[in-house]
Amino acid sequence: MVDNKKRKHASVVIHQTNQQDSPNKKSRTEPQDAEDIDTSRPTALFKPTKARNWTVSIALPGSWLLNAKKPDHKTMQVGRIARAAAVFCVDEIVVFDDNPSGLTPNVVSDRYTRGKKSKSKQEILDSILEEDEPWQNPDQFLYHVLAFAECPPHLRYSHDDPSLSIFQKHKNLEWTGTLPSMDMPHHLRPHEWCQFREGVVVGPADAPLASRGSKGKKNKKEEEQYVYVKCGLPSPVIVPVPPGAPIEPAMRTTVRFANSEPPKNWPHLSQSECESLDATACASSLPREEAGYYWGYSVRKASSLSTVFSECEFSDGYDFTVGTSERGVDVRDIIPSTTSNPSVQAPEKFKHLLLVFGGVAGIEPAVANDPVLAEKGLGKGSAHTLFDSWVNLVPGQGSRTIRTEEAVEFGLCALKPNWWAAAATLRMNNASIFLRPNTSQASKRQHIAIFEEKICSHGRIRLARKTIRCNKRLTKETVAMEVEHLQRLQHRHIVRLVGTYTFKRDLAILIYPATQWNLDEFMDELIDPSKISSISGKLPLITFFGCLANALHFIHQHNVKHMDIKPANLLVRRTGQDYRIYIADFGIARAYKSAEEASTDSPTSFTRIYAAPEVVMQEIRGFPADIFSLGCVFVEMLATLASTQNPSERAKLAEIRAAQRDDSFHANLEAVLAWYEVAIRYEVDNRAQIYPWADPSPLHVFCTSCPGLIHDMLKVKPEERPSSETVQLQIIAMQSVMSYYIDYLLCKVCTTCNDGPEPFEAAEALSEESTDRSTD
Repeated sequence: MVDNKKRKHASVVIHQTNQQDSPNKKSRTEPQDAEDIDTSRPTALFKPTKARNWTVSIALPGSWLLNAKKPDHKTMQVGRIARAAAVFCVDEIVVFDDNPSGLTPNVVSDRYTRGKKSKSKQEILDSILEEDEPWQNPDQFLYHVLAFAECPPHLRYSHDDPSLSIFQKHKNLEWTGTLPSMDMPHHLRPHEWCQFREGVVVGPADAPLASRGSKGKKNKKEEEQYVYVKCGLPSPVIVPVPPGAPIEPAMRTTVRFANSEPPKNWPHLSQSECESLDATACASSLPREEAGYYWGYSVRKASSLSTVFSECEFSDGYDFTVGTSERGVDVRDIIPSTTSNPSVQAPEKFKHLLLVFGGVAGIEPAVANDPVLAEKGLGKGSAHTLFDSWVNLVPGQGSRTIRTEEAVEFGLCALKPNWWAAAATLRMNNASIFLRPNTSQASKRQHIAIFEEKICSHGRIRLARKTIRCNKRLTKETVAMEVEHLQRLQHRHIVRLVGTYTFKRDLAILIYPATQWNLDEFMDELIDPSKISSISGKLPLITFFGCLANALHFIHQHNVKHMDIKPANLLVRRTGQDYRIYIADFGIARAYKSAEEASTDSPTSFTRIYAAPEVVMQEIRGFPADIFSLGCVFVEMLATLASTQNPSERAKLAEIRAAQRDDSFHANLEAVLAWYEVAIRYEVDNRAQIYPWADPSPLHVFCTSCPGLIHDMLKVKPEERPSSETVQLQIIAMQSVMSYYIDYLLCKVCTTCNDGPEPFEAAEALSEESTDRSTD
C-alpha cells in the first residue's frame, strides 16, 4: 500500500501491537467510580498530548548473540532488547554487521565456506540453511525476532489464509513464546478503538457504496482503485490505493480512520458497517507525527557500521549520535551543566538521535573492520571521532563486562530524560520553584525564580519567569510556539529556555538569564543624572551593535522572523566588568521551512512604534521587517551615544516622533532621518574637523565605516533593505576599525557570539536590592 521499505522484507515486517483479549470479553458500559481508571481504549492509557516529529534510533550488531548457546536463550535476550525499545519509545532499531570484511570460522561452518572463495559474504550468509541460521547468521536472527516482536499479534499469522501471514513458520521464530509482551499502543485488542490501526492487504475491492454515483454513472471516487485491509475489526475495511502505490496481498500498512471516536454499534460491527468506514492508508510515522502515539519501531539491516549512517532513512540524517564504550566519558557529563565540559555536552535540541552499542568486544572492532571507515583513517584508537558523544554508561562498574542487552537498557534509561528535555518541553514540578515578588514598580508583573535542580551543582540558578494567562484567544498551544522558538534558537545573545510549567490557567516560561535592565532602561540610566548609575560610561553600548546584528542573522538563518524587535524585548545584564545583551520575547515570532516561505501577508500583532511600514499596513512582509525594527533600535542607541546630560539627543529624538499624532518611526521617517543627518553625521564630521589630532570617537567610526547603513535599514520598500548578513558584516567592519584606535572598546563578549547558548552560572544569594526581571 504505502511504499515503505522497512515494512516488507522477505515476508518480515516491522511494527507491532498488543495481544488480543478473548472475543467474548465485553466492553465496559457501566459508570466508573472516581478512582476507577478507564482502560477501555489505548488513548485512555497512553494519552498522547501533542505530535512528535523527533525520533530515537538505536544500532547494535547481531554478534553479541553468539554467547548464548541455546535458541530459547537467544530469543529471550532479543526480547529484552525489544522490550526496552518499547518501554523507552525507540522509533528505529538498526542491526549492523560488525565484521563486514570476513567470516568468523568458529561461527560459520566450513560446509558453507568450503570452495566458495569467489562468493561474497552476503551470498554465503544467504545460503545458510534455516536450521543453522540462529547460530551462524546472528544478524538475520536478531533482525527476524525483533521484527516479529514489534508486529501486532493479529497480523503475525493468519490461520484463515496462511498467505496473508506477515510471518511464515521459521526456525528463528520457534521460541517466540518466550518473548515478553510488548503491549504497545498499536497492539490493539478487539474491543479497543483507535483512529489508527495496523493492517494487512487482503486483495482488490470495489468502491464503497457511499462513493458510487447514481443511475449507473461512475463518479471520480468510483474510478479509484480500492483494496480490502484486514486490521483487527470484525471484517476488513475498504481503503483507496494511493496513486503510484504498489498493490500486493500480505503487504502491511497503517490505516487512518476519518473519525477519532468509535463508530455506532462499536465493537459489534457488521460487514457492511466495516466496509462503510471512511479509512485511508497512511505512513507508519503519521500516528506519531499527527497524534503523538508511540507506534512501534522499524527494523533495518546494515551491512556495516558506516552504512548505519549512509543508509539512514531520514533525509537529513542523524543530527546527534552517541557511541557507547567503557573508555568514554561519564554519561552524566553530556547532560548540559556548568560543571561538565561544553565540548562533550549533548545539544539542547535535536531531531534524530542515534545511540550505537557494540558487540562483545565493543564498538572499536566494528570501526576497525569497516573498509569505508578504514579508508578514512579511522581505527580502534580513533573510533570515538565517529560520534558526537562517546560515553561510558556505567562508570565504576563492578563486573568486568556489561552485556549488550544490559547496555541498551542502561543507555536508554540514562539518556531518555535528556532527549525528552532536548526534543520536548521540560516540565517541572511547581513545588520545586520558589518565587519572590519583585518590588520594582517598573516590573510589577515580574518575579525572581530560583529553580532548585542539579543543573548547577555549585549553587542555584537565577531565572526569569514569564507568566502568561491563557484564554480562548491566547491558548496554551499558541504560547507553545514561543517555547518552540526558544528551543531551536540556541545563541549567546538569545535568552535560553529552561522549562515551562502550568498553574491553573497560567503558563509560565522560565528563561535564563535573569537580567537587571531592558535596553530602554539601560539607555535611560546611561544619561539620566537623577539615577545613581552603576554603569561605567557608554562603552558597553558600542558592543551591542555587533551582538544584536549577529543574533538577528542567526535567527534569520534558522528561518525565523522575530516580528517584535524593540528595546523592551532586548535584555541587558552585567557580568563582572562586562555587559551582555539578549534578544527575548518570541511570542509572535514565526518559523518557516525556507526563507522563501517567510514572506507572508496574514494578520499579525506588532508594536507600532518600531514596526516596519509593511507590517503596519498588514502587507506582505518577511525578514526585512526585522531589519527595519533593528534599524529603529540602532537609531535610539546612536542617540544615546550622542547624548549628554544637556542636551539629550535621545530626548530630542522622542520629541521629533511625538510631534505627530502617530509617534512611530515609520510615520516620522523623514524627520527621523533628517535629525540623524544633523545630530549624528554632521556633529561627528564637525568634531573631526575641529580636533583632527584626536582619536576618532565611536560615533565617528560608525558613521565612516557604515555611512549608509541606517538609511538602508530604514528604507520604506522592504526589498531595498540590506539582509541580516550584510548588516552583520558592516558592523564587524566598524568594530574592527574601532579596535584599531581604542583596543578596549572591542568587548570580550563579541568573541563568544558564536559559542552557543549562554552557559549557566550559579546565582549569588538573593538580596532585597535585587531587581532581576523578565520580559513583558
